[in-house]
Amino acid sequence: MVSNLKSAGNGETGTDVQAIMTDLASLRDDIAALTKHVSNNAYGASSAAAGKFSAEATKAYNNMASQGHAAAEQVGAEATRAYNNMAAQGQRSAKMIAIKLKSNLWQHC
Repeated sequence: MVSNLKSAGNGETGTDVQAIMTDLASLRDDIAALTKHVSNNAYGASSAAAGKFSAEATKAYNNMASQGHAAAEQVGAEATRAYNNMAAQGQRSAKMIAIKLKSNLWQHC
């Protein structure tokens, strides 16, 4: 195509075509650089967002784990208190039964 325009006999036409081709090559290089820049910025932005999300997820997990640990300690304390109450009631009941048995034995003697 360039050779057809040059052969037209007009020297300026060849120079104009060469200038257009140079401009197109420059434009191609600029678009490639812009694409690379946009791609790098998109990667950086997505990496930053992923890092922030990961930090927030870790914070939420640690918060829930802490609350779960506190709840487990509270349940454990309640269970211990209930066990101790039942054990004490069992001991009192056993003492009352023993007293009742001794009392009945003495009445029959």
